[in-house]
Amino acid sequence: MQVRAKTIRGGFPDWEREPLPWLAVALIAGVALLGPHVVQVDGIWMGCVSLLLVGALAGRRLGARIAVMLATVMLGAALGAPGPRAVPLERAALIQGVVREVSGISAVVDHPTGSVRLLFPGVVPAAGRVISARTTRVTSPPALPGEPDRQRVDRRLDRETRRVKDWVVIGPRAADSSIPDAFTAVEYGGVLWSLASGQRAALEPAHVALLRRTGTAHLLAVSGMHIGFVAGACWAIGRLLMALRVEWNPFWRWRRISASMVSLFGILSACMYASLVGWPVSARRAVWMVAGAAAATLLERPIRSWTLVAMAAMAVTIDDPDCVYGLGFGLSFGAVLGILLVTPRLLRWVPPDLPRLLAWVIDGLAVSIGAMVGTLPLTAWWFQAVSPLSPLANLVAVPMLGGVGVPAALIAAHAPERLAMMALWIGSEAIGCAMGVLSWLDRPPWTLAVGPMGAGLLVLAITARRQPVLCAGALACAIGLPELRLVDGLEVTVLAVGQGDAVFIRLPDGRRWLFDGGPPSRDVLEWLRREGHHHLDAVFLSHPDQDHLGGLVPVIESLSVGRFVTARPPRPEEHAYRALWQELYARRVPVEGADWEPDGPARLLHPSGEWLERSHTVARVGDNDASLVLMLEYEGLRFLLPGDIERSAEEWLSLLLPRVDVLLAPHHGSRTSSSDAFVVATNPDWVVVSCGPENRHGHPHAATLAQWRGRRVVRTDVHGTLRFRASRNGLSVHSWSRNGRFRAVRPWVWRPRPP
Repeated sequence: MQVRAKTIRGGFPDWEREPLPWLAVALIAGVALLGPHVVQVDGIWMGCVSLLLVGALAGRRLGARIAVMLATVMLGAALGAPGPRAVPLERAALIQGVVREVSGISAVVDHPTGSVRLLFPGVVPAAGRVISARTTRVTSPPALPGEPDRQRVDRRLDRETRRVKDWVVIGPRAADSSIPDAFTAVEYGGVLWSLASGQRAALEPAHVALLRRTGTAHLLAVSGMHIGFVAGACWAIGRLLMALRVEWNPFWRWRRISASMVSLFGILSACMYASLVGWPVSARRAVWMVAGAAAATLLERPIRSWTLVAMAAMAVTIDDPDCVYGLGFGLSFGAVLGILLVTPRLLRWVPPDLPRLLAWVIDGLAVSIGAMVGTLPLTAWWFQAVSPLSPLANLVAVPMLGGVGVPAALIAAHAPERLAMMALWIGSEAIGCAMGVLSWLDRPPWTLAVGPMGAGLLVLAITARRQPVLCAGALACAIGLPELRLVDGLEVTVLAVGQGDAVFIRLPDGRRWLFDGGPPSRDVLEWLRREGHHHLDAVFLSHPDQDHLGGLVPVIESLSVGRFVTARPPRPEEHAYRALWQELYARRVPVEGADWEPDGPARLLHPSGEWLERSHTVARVGDNDASLVLMLEYEGLRFLLPGDIERSAEEWLSLLLPRVDVLLAPHHGSRTSSSDAFVVATNPDWVVVSCGPENRHGHPHAATLAQWRGRRVVRTDVHGTLRFRASRNGLSVHSWSRNGRFRAVRPWVWRPRPP
């Protein structure tokens, strides 16, 4: 125990002791930061070679280190340089190729002219299958402020995203990719098949949800832990077999050959398992680390953890430079870095004379905490949820799913039938025990949400060595950073949620309102959390169409809401709206109607009782015409949010409306809205069209845009999220750009084209 205590150390290694980690950081920085901006790759290669020569001539001086570091950065820039642009496909194209990579409901398919990402409506084909698919083009909406850029790698590779209408497996590798019947005979066969093949289509949603809530969902993705279990088990078997041979021939040379064969056996087993699951980033990292550890053992060199991780990072980056932009790369290496940086600091507080079982439990908890902390910046940014009991859950789930489930799954998939059935039963029982314990540890996760700057501050807090003040300050700023933003005046943010409306309003007195929630998704909820909003004083639903209602459901379920304002209660056939209404009742949220009179610079203009009485005498009122219409006014500047009203309601409102400065175009710019009387009555300076890119409705229509000629027109499908701020200094308009900040908008004034 004392020897172990002396070897415990944290922090990043120095150059003299281990230079490879510094070179790995330089290589990854060159790929990620400089690679996208490289134009002439040949000049970069010449500069890299020149710097390496300078470093070789400088010897052990400081200049040699600087030259080698710069050469490594330039090597990364050359590797990360963008390739030639791919030939664009037709709008409706037939894709035939090999599935190379599977992630969720999408897959990357290599075809004769390049690669394409396909979105599948149901089951996704396994990696290595040859498929033929009828596809149509998909244009993703602009990202919301602070949202992780999920299409960055595809844009770098000029890879198009397309939606699959129907597909079929073809070719000589057209094997059946469905779960075998033997796996379906046991309760947790889907989990076992996922561990054996890397395919997640057969997983039960309830099992996946439980693992996510307890912070153990990483066990379903084949990672370094699984590779380590397989390589370790095969190494132990080989060591046992070779030990018998060594006793018959106890010469040193035979012992050396035996050790080489055992190490080679472990490496080959790790490679075979990684090949079965499609070589994800975590598996590649683990194989390189296993190979490095085996080589160090054979050469009788000490195994240095930082050198192994750095070697794996450099090998993975050189093999596939674009993987550094992916989430898998960050989570895989982030967990290892957390274990190397945080776990030793925790173990310093452990007495060296503990009983062996208690010491094993504490070591497991420390490793789990280190991995959780290492991945915290990415999980807080991408998933916004951290399980408080994740270390305890992993302490139970890792031995069951990794130590028992993985070998049982591999034996069941490749062994004879009688042995396979026994392995299936053992694996299913082990996973069932783990699931039972996880159900007991299932607690609501912490909704820790940060943006890109907050994630960077969390990285600083984790890597701050021997500076607790800096660590605590970075952590406090990361958590409280969104709340530090002060607003002077009235702020209206039109969110780019695709084909739908979602408007966030921050009033001068600090109250926060949400007007509509966009189509069904969690995008609005995640944006609110990144901005630091955990309470909304009022939520407005203009009318219960899915492009306005869908995004409000997770908001109501997850955040604190002061009151809910809507035009009417749900009808019997409106199941989603009724479920939302029941959630409001369960949470005891007050519900107000269109006659509610809000305090402050706002008022509801529509639908009024007089208009409803008059309209019902003519015909049944449609949901669009009965939309809530909200007007905001501050310092003489007016904002009008009319929902999806059409010509009937517009003609009624045109007699009552004053001139406005900013108008959200009714019904997303449909041809059934923006009548002449409404345009003349409002006469806005700015017209905001909230619509999705290349939407199937054709919004906004050219005839509607012609109605707003001469005005400054902005669109969420073109400009992204738009922020209007009214203050004593006037009106300012900004849009969210891909470089991670709001910038002033250059408005587009619509004018008809000459014939």
